Amino acid sequence: MKTLKKDHWLYNKISPKNSAELFYKGSLKKISENSPKVAIIGSRKLTFYTQEVFPYLMTFLKKINATIVSGGALGVDILAHKNALDYGLANISFLASPLNNITPKENQLVLDQVSKNGILLSTQAPFINPKKYMFLDRNKMLVGLADIIIIPQAQLKSGTLKTGEYALSKNKPVFVLPARIFDVPFMGNLELIRKGAHVLGDFRDLLLHKPILHLYDKYLEKHVEPLRPRVKNSHKFNSIQIIDKLTDQIGL
Repeated sequence: MKTLKKDHWLYNKISPKNSAELFYKGSLKKISENSPKVAIIGSRKLTFYTQEVFPYLMTFLKKINATIVSGGALGVDILAHKNALDYGLANISFLASPLNNITPKENQLVLDQVSKNGILLSTQAPFINPKKYMFLDRNKMLVGLADIIIIPQAQLKSGTLKTGEYALSKNKPVFVLPARIFDVPFMGNLELIRKGAHVLGDFRDLLLHKPILHLYDKYLEKHVEPLRPRVKNSHKFNSIQIIDKLTDQIGL
């Protein structure tokens, strides 16, 4: 466990409350400043619907070389970290517990793997027992670190809902899965949509965030370049527009 220097870009992006120390475990070299930081947070009780979405979402995030950020909790958080490992994406787990006393204990093995392809972060000094307010403070700093926030599922009156509301108050792009109006595990999603969150129907909705659009366009350019001669005045269009025009031409 090491202390993050206060002149490091990661510390400045998070801006801990009262200039608190940040402790980390892992390799800072695995975390790129230029990689989009995508926070994926949510309920501890996973639905099959949420689990079903992850491979699709991770396939897209791999294309833009995203860094996955989450809180290391049960449910959505640890599933996000597991999928990041499976898809070879850099991982940041921002814990509310000290790094030498990780809770919950059942996540220890996954978080050990996270520290090998990214870092574990905490503001808590060794041997401190986590208090409820520490989770709320951690969630706010996690929002500061993230470029966008994806919330697959959130219940009403939950920490996830409060974190989403806080992110919206800071003008961070928040994306939630669509859900049925009487589906209790997702009622927080509906509340966040009312307050300005975007519906995540498929990966194209993430392109509302211009930096994500730019990175995806760069990824596509490698594959689209040989096809440009098929589109009239192709120099006027970006890669996504080229694909749309080619699709129109063949009537798909």
